[in-house]
Amino acid sequence: MRPYGFEIKKFYYCTAHDGQQHPWRKPNPGMILAAAEEFDFDPAGCFLIGDWWKDMSAARGAGCRPLLVMSGVCKGEEYKSWPDQPEAVFPSLIEAAEYAIQNTP
Repeated sequence: MRPYGFEIKKFYYCTAHDGQQHPWRKPNPGMILAAAEEFDFDPAGCFLIGDWWKDMSAARGAGCRPLLVMSGVCKGEEYKSWPDQPEAVFPSLIEAAEYAIQNTP
């Protein structure tokens, strides 16, 4: 069922601890690149919705369009000092998803 026009096919996660070097540990883009290979898509045509600077960096590293939601880790305007800036900022996941749907060619 696709009530918002998209479907979650799989969840990816990294079990490496903070400080450990692993290609899947954000801000590395490994999880995104693995999904792109598994599902045969070009990350450049995709959005990554996240709530922290590491999400934005992973998205940029993979060539995705990063969207920031303010309903998680990030609070206030701290994101303005991050090295990788979001394309847009939203109060919730639903609004970010709606933006992604409306801005997908």
